[in-house]
Amino acid sequence: MSEKIMEAASMAEGAVEFMDGHAVETLHQDYRTAYRIEETLLHDKSDEQELFLFKNNFFGTMLMLDGVTQLTTSDEPFYHEFITHLPLICHGAPKRMLVVGAGDGGV
Repeated sequence: MSEKIMEAASMAEGAVEFMDGHAVETLHQDYRTAYRIEETLLHDKSDEQELFLFKNNFFGTMLMLDGVTQLTTSDEPFYHEFITHLPLICHGAPKRMLVVGAGDGGV
């Protein structure tokens, strides 16, 4: 991997940062995104990770793990369409299919 990719990956590891009613996601020192928090649904921290679930007017319900957005209800269907339809198209004539994921439970 390039140094820039490795640097970005290491910066993404961390805690949720809060600023003026926003959850701030920092993927690189030169790139930050702030999401307005309309309602906090859950904020919990274990030995393994920090989970922050909240509502945002534009993206809907959002899930952040360790300060990095994992999913939003507004774009989640598009993500899962690609995960399921691409293997179906590539196979050509599947009779049965199982797609299993981890983490957010979406797949």
